[in-house]
Amino acid sequence: MAPPLCAYAFTASRNWLVGVLTLVSSLQSSNGPQSPLCGYRILWHPELADTVFTPGERELVETVAGHPKRVQWVRVNSTRLQQYQRLPYMREGALQSLVKLELFFTPHTEARSIVFLDVDMLVMHNLTFVHSAVLADWRNTETPWRLHGSQNDYGIMGGWVHSRETTPRNPKHINCGFFAFATPVPASFIAAVEGRIAERINKNI
Repeated sequence: MAPPLCAYAFTASRNWLVGVLTLVSSLQSSNGPQSPLCGYRILWHPELADTVFTPGERELVETVAGHPKRVQWVRVNSTRLQQYQRLPYMREGALQSLVKLELFFTPHTEARSIVFLDVDMLVMHNLTFVHSAVLADWRNTETPWRLHGSQNDYGIMGGWVHSRETTPRNPKHINCGFFAFATPVPASFIAAVEGRIAERINKNI
């Protein structure tokens, strides 16, 4: 099997195993054989019990994905996880949500287009256009690196949707339930992510 040029990513969750299987199945069904053959990057860490799938559960996911070699189980870096654990004012479930940042640090080898999806999502239409937009950035060396995503006022900075469920007219941040980017991620962006985490820890904010 040729290495995939694109990948879908999500955080493993045993509590949402049905959601994981449904998401992968919907991706397989919606994208179809005419779409680029994408792989899967599934984030996990042994200290996060909900992300630790049994061998049987992993086999289920790999079967739905069509081939075991299309699935890469990405273990989150332990040092970074410990740093996330130091962040103040963490709500229940926030730590597991933060592990998605590992995608920016992970060498994705052949995969040039990464699309992250929350496991409570259901894909109803072909997503080739998303990869096409991301790969266009990758191929055009004159285009600045960009993080594509859905937008609202509460997204990746706030981390949670609060009382209003509507999207404001002037969105400020991306919604962390979906984002897409080309690899490799620029060192300047990684430094900004690390800097923001350090700032929150140091200032207790």
